[in-house]
Amino acid sequence: MSDCDLLKKGDSIKSRWRITHKIGGGGFGQIYQAYDKLRQEFVAVKVESNSQSRQGIRMEVTVLRRIQNRQHICELFSGGVSTLYNYMIMTLLGLSLSEIRRNTQEQRFTLSTTLRISLQILEAIESIHSIGFLHRDIKPSNFAIGRANSRQIYILDFGLARKYTDYGQHVRPARTEAGFRGTIRYASINAHNSRDLGRHDDLWSCFYMLIEFLLGSLPWSKMKDKETVGHMKATYDYTQFFANLPDVFENFLEHINDLKYEDKPNYEYLRLLFVSTIQRLGYHDDDPYDWEKSIEQDENDALVRPVELKSQSKQLKNDDQRINCTRNQIKHDTIGVGDQQAIMGEKMNSQLNHRSPDTLVRCSVYDAGQAISTGLLTYVSQQFSNTSAPAAATGVPSLFSQRSPRHDESQCSIEQNIQVPFGSYTESNNRQRTSSPFHLQRFSS
Repeated sequence: MSDCDLLKKGDSIKSRWRITHKIGGGGFGQIYQAYDKLRQEFVAVKVESNSQSRQGIRMEVTVLRRIQNRQHICELFSGGVSTLYNYMIMTLLGLSLSEIRRNTQEQRFTLSTTLRISLQILEAIESIHSIGFLHRDIKPSNFAIGRANSRQIYILDFGLARKYTDYGQHVRPARTEAGFRGTIRYASINAHNSRDLGRHDDLWSCFYMLIEFLLGSLPWSKMKDKETVGHMKATYDYTQFFANLPDVFENFLEHINDLKYEDKPNYEYLRLLFVSTIQRLGYHDDDPYDWEKSIEQDENDALVRPVELKSQSKQLKNDDQRINCTRNQIKHDTIGVGDQQAIMGEKMNSQLNHRSPDTLVRCSVYDAGQAISTGLLTYVSQQFSNTSAPAAATGVPSLFSQRSPRHDESQCSIEQNIQVPFGSYTESNNRQRTSSPFHLQRFSS
């Protein structure tokens, strides 16, 4: 125990929760594991000094109390104030998405994993917005997998949350000067310009996060200066991100780039973008996520590479001739169970039983003929569902296992955080584009 620790092993809160050890900490709080005598399970205890200027735990408790019993939200067991600290006691989770990505072989996620977790992340963000709050610090270290069910993703850390609606649930007028809120790497351009943030700014941070999941880093990952990063975000040619990616990410950016402070994002449209892409690429909801694969699988199933993404992107563009995916409506393939499927069913099922979805895509099943192509789309349409796979084994390491912030996640001193992510970016623009279609707000110093 160090001199600055607020709790030590053996301390109790309300005679119910006994501290076992410290598992994380940062500029504005400390995380401990404790044993819940009543529930007979381990929980997470977050504390902050009640003498510090920013009282993040008070806001976290306020938000969590209003959003309990949602799919991607931790259970809040207790929250209160002692003579030395504010505290909250909540579900103990597994690794953060930041830690998981860094632990992968190539420090990036597969396309299958990224597309499917995007749906959970969007649902989590929409849940916060639905109760009139903004998160304002969307980033990989603020999302974690469950311990009992490692396929479930939870959103964390509401210390920077802010209510964007008034008591009549109308959007509050934007402030002219709001100051910087968030984490430099993932903050929106509006945050860099000290503007009041809206719902679309949470989605901008989500966009940066998803691109990092796929590419392994962002162009500004190793930069620490807030103004420099803000200028780069405002002037960067975002089409470089999409050279080897499916159009879903470009469509996502087009939508949020059109939104203003008071606008409500079309969450259903964004959700259908990902659902449609998942179906068309032949992924299944119950496919293993990257963190569920064994070491042998990780070695054999190479993570997303530009050449694979480019191939899949080309296939999507061919499919787009048949499937019109627009901002207001998405039309799905509705191939029924017909004669072609009956003829090719046995062969197709054999392929699906012995190959992973990634392998099927890489081996160009579409080249085998229109019959197999049609049959595969039919099979995928039937198999894809929102039903979660059986819960994974417990024992996932704690979300709060970080020991100290990494040097490559910069953040303003007044907005330091408890969790931390990572970063180098190299990407060529292989698609023929003459200029960026995104007219972003220019950064002003």
